[in-house]
Amino acid sequence: MNSTASQSNLKQFFGKLRSSSKSRQNSNSPENGGTPSISRTSSSTKLGGNIGSGFGKQLKTLGSGISSKVDLYYKKSTNEYFAVKTFRGRENYESRDEYRKRCYHEYDITRDLNHENITKTFSFISSISSSNHQLVMEFTPYSLLKIIQVATPGEQEILCFFRQIVSGLNYLHDNYIAHRDLKLENIQMDSHGIVKIIDFGTAFKFGPTPRKLAIGAVGTEALISPEALSKLQYDGELSDIWSLGILLYSMINVDFPWTAARESNSEFKSFKQDPQVLIKSNYPEQVWNLIGQILQLEPTSRIKTNEILTQLGSLTPDSVPPHIQCPSKKHAKTLKICANRFKL
Repeated sequence: MNSTASQSNLKQFFGKLRSSSKSRQNSNSPENGGTPSISRTSSSTKLGGNIGSGFGKQLKTLGSGISSKVDLYYKKSTNEYFAVKTFRGRENYESRDEYRKRCYHEYDITRDLNHENITKTFSFISSISSSNHQLVMEFTPYSLLKIIQVATPGEQEILCFFRQIVSGLNYLHDNYIAHRDLKLENIQMDSHGIVKIIDFGTAFKFGPTPRKLAIGAVGTEALISPEALSKLQYDGELSDIWSLGILLYSMINVDFPWTAARESNSEFKSFKQDPQVLIKSNYPEQVWNLIGQILQLEPTSRIKTNEILTQLGSLTPDSVPPHIQCPSKKHAKTLKICANRFKL
């Protein structure tokens, strides 16, 4: 892949990415029929824009959406930054308990997770009146979306990012959690080049037994598996793996292969007839073979995350080792660009 992409291609790609984002209400969030318990021991802090002294001072808003906003907090005594998600008020159709369960869901999914490629969740804070809820999380400053857009990383760096994403997802799947909304906006990088998966608002626990199916497609259509778009129920773990393939393709080509994996889409239809149409860059044949093993139309035929990690570690002539084994200079240019362009 060329070290830089044309501005027109970038503009087209990121325009597609923004316009194709499509979230839908689904019946297995927080879980497929589950109702998570709510701990009142962590629900004693009044909010209204103030989460108390434990997490420092609010600096600025990082992002805002329909259901929540995320603010940056700084704790001077420990020199720590935190991302604090504040959920907006309950919908008219929600009871107070339903609203609390929806807000608590992400904390319930992530509170016990411990992996360097998964964002850490520290606390769930609820007002006494149960009208405001906040989630306190680890802050990672750099969006992979912006990194691809601005820093235009090279082949080996992109594969290092991808390996870290796969490692995080492998950990989630080992813990019977499907993310269901993998996309560049939901991948962040810290100041050491460590990539982290964020935003578990649509994640759900699919096991261990009995294995539960996901219900309803969520996320950005271009990354959603064909079975999630065409069926009411589908395997969330295997659908995540499809999204990995589209994610890697988009990181390599600065574009999506199609806007949606539907029969009505001409690009997807061409892929079904001849998967070789995806090969568009000078990346190694082994990388394209890997993408082909991920983007299998039959979900059970897709390569698993642990097998992807094995293949990345055996690529020739340049294997993709775990991030801890990466030479320090691999991410030096990207980190310097990020530090200069994306100041706190």
